[in-house]
Amino acid sequence: MRKKEPFALSAVKKQIMFMDDEAWYWEPNMESFCENVMITTAIFAISHMKYSAKGRLKGKLVSSLHAKELAEQQFSSTFQMLDLYYHPFSALFYNEQERRLGWFRSNGMMADILMGTQTAQEIEDFGVMHGNIKFKFSLARGDDD
Repeated sequence: MRKKEPFALSAVKKQIMFMDDEAWYWEPNMESFCENVMITTAIFAISHMKYSAKGRLKGKLVSSLHAKELAEQQFSSTFQMLDLYYHPFSALFYNEQERRLGWFRSNGMMADILMGTQTAQEIEDFGVMHGNIKFKFSLARGDDD
C-alpha cells in the first residue's frame, strides 16, 4: 500500500508537486488526472448555466498547436483566461462580472468553443464579435429563475 504524500500546486512550474523524503517532485500521471478533472468540472459548470452553446471555429485558431496563446489574444476583450490551468491545446476562460464561462480547444485539425452565459443573446453577440462563430445551443433553462 502506498503511503500518503503531501501535494501542492507549484506557483513557478504550474504543476502538481508531491513531497517524498523532504524533496518535491512532479508526477506526470497525476498532472494528466488533474487536468482532466478541471476540464470535466468546467464543461459540467458550463452545461449547467442558464444558456450554453458549442461553436466550431475556422481560421488560424484551428491550425495552431499553440491554442492557448492565440485564444488569449482573440478572446481577451470578452474573457479573462484562467491562468492556473495549463494545457497546450485548450484553455479555460471566464468573465466574472457578466457571469460567463468558456472552454476553448484546438488540436491542429479543429477548434471548438463551449460557452455558458445568462442570456442567449450574449452567445450570439460573442459569435459575431469573434469571427461569425455559429453556435448550437443546449436546451435553455428558462427565464423564471
